[in-house]
Amino acid sequence: MKKAVLWDFGGVILSSPFEAFNRYEADHGLPPDFIRSVNATNPHDNAWAKLERGEISPRDFDQAFADESAALGNRVPMYWHCCPARFDRKWSHCWIA
Repeated sequence: MKKAVLWDFGGVILSSPFEAFNRYEADHGLPPDFIRSVNATNPHDNAWAKLERGEISPRDFDQAFADESAALGNRVPMYWHCCPARFDRKWSHCWIA
């Protein structure tokens, strides 16, 4: 019997996370594609890359991403600041959830 696990983070089956980024940016007066530009800055060692590799906790990611975005001109608070009571149960960012 063959078994497989499929991960879809590119918008093939589920909607693209970029759509959520764009909605968040529009709702919060940020420049279009600002979140993507934060992720593209220092792409191998930024908060997003470290989180994906499991090198930092979601809580540490929250602070690191907020600091990285602030350094580029717009502080983007993440899930911990939006929904602290749920942070330990679900780490998805408030602008994705």
